Amino acid sequence: MRHPSTGTGSYQLDDFDRQIVESTRILLQQLVRSGRAQPAQLVSIAKALHAFERLPRPSAVQTVSITVTGPTRRHGDIETYFYWEIALNEGAIEVGSGGYYDAPPAGGDSFTIFHWSAAPGRNHAAYLDYTSQLSMVPDLVDYHEAVARIDFQQPGYSVEVHDPDNVLLDERDNDTGEESLTVGDADGAAPNDDDGMPAAWDVIATGEAEIALLNEIALFEVDRYEAQFADGMDDCGECGCALADRGIAIDGRLRDSFMWGNFCAACYARVGSGIGVGHGQVYARQPNGDWRQIAGFSEPDEFS
Repeated sequence: MRHPSTGTGSYQLDDFDRQIVESTRILLQQLVRSGRAQPAQLVSIAKALHAFERLPRPSAVQTVSITVTGPTRRHGDIETYFYWEIALNEGAIEVGSGGYYDAPPAGGDSFTIFHWSAAPGRNHAAYLDYTSQLSMVPDLVDYHEAVARIDFQQPGYSVEVHDPDNVLLDERDNDTGEESLTVGDADGAAPNDDDGMPAAWDVIATGEAEIALLNEIALFEVDRYEAQFADGMDDCGECGCALADRGIAIDGRLRDSFMWGNFCAACYARVGSGIGVGHGQVYARQPNGDWRQIAGFSEPDEFS
């Protein structure tokens, strides 16, 4: 996603914009106090909070993005989760929200709720609202109410931080990442077919990029989850290749952006934000042409 030109001077914010800023500041403060973030992440979160507390004055913060992903909620057969992202990039500030919606048998898809951006020197902030297109999503509320409902003491929340100027993020031990922030029954039985055996599935890698991605995926965990399938896996949103000619495709989010799309493995390795809730789901093409999910699963909220 192309960021607005940053210009110089103060941010031009009206009452609506200031409400967005205030709710974001509250979200960042809650995150700092929650204990959810690792110490290295807190360094970058504090930088973002500093930038929002200075508004409408600019700050020296360069590039930071923070994604908070909420727990999966069940509404009958429907499952949803929401995420909130805050990004700063050389003066441009963005706030947005989205989520994922799964309603069997139709399948699941990602969605964007809103996107707000501002930059010093611009006459006004930009705001895009997609809620009128999301009537099928249960429990959908505006940003301010969503922030008020966030309870970091409940299980299922995760935090991801990107900050190229924070070298501490690279020093975190592998066992202190987001794995500890997910919930679910690690000993859960695999979904069964009519014969009481786990339903069969295939993964056929078609190139080096797909093989590299498979090496990062715990395929032995696939049978823990009920089979999920994706529709509309037609062309890669980056290079335009036909995904029907690939063995793996990703429904994922662009790095440092709120935009989602379908991608081949090679392109997603370059432009994607990663694999997991709020980032990307990996699908393997089955012999019958279906796309079955093999990674990026969400864990059910144990309080749902």
